[in-house]
Amino acid sequence: RLYVPASLRNAASRGGLPGFLRCLARDTRASVFVVMAIGLLALGTATGAGIDFARGLNFKSSLQGMVDAAAIAGASVYLNAGYSTQANAAASNYLTTASANLTTNNGVTTAVSLTQSAPFTVTVTASGAIKSSFTGVIMNNIPVSVTATAKGPANPNIDFYLLLDDSPSMAI
Repeated sequence: RLYVPASLRNAASRGGLPGFLRCLARDTRASVFVVMAIGLLALGTATGAGIDFARGLNFKSSLQGMVDAAAIAGASVYLNAGYSTQANAAASNYLTTASANLTTNNGVTTAVSLTQSAPFTVTVTASGAIKSSFTGVIMNNIPVSVTATAKGPANPNIDFYLLLDDSPSMAI
């Protein structure tokens, strides 16, 4: 059986619910527990938001690494406009392979774009979201989007060979 102090019982019988609430507001016994309960709720919420924030940063870091590597893979073969198909394929293949290694997410959307004039650059963008664990009341998903740009080699290394034939048949 719940103990209710006599002062609160009398207030409830005299003034109904408004009188009971006024008397309850004036009663300071055990008010530390109310403040502690509110504080623990705030602390728990802040901890959950921090954990979700850390998960979002971890996912963003993984996604950024994937996009950076894909841009470099595409730019490494993008010597001139004739290599645009190979550059796009290299970046896309890397994205497809690396997407399987990402943490559990709600799907990742990627795009590869190339410039058709010098300097030849490969731009890779990706966006995705992960489901929030603790802050689901505020937001269900944590959205993440990243971009990476890499330039292809300005002057490809081309080897030239000079052959000098000094045999007697050349009469040198």
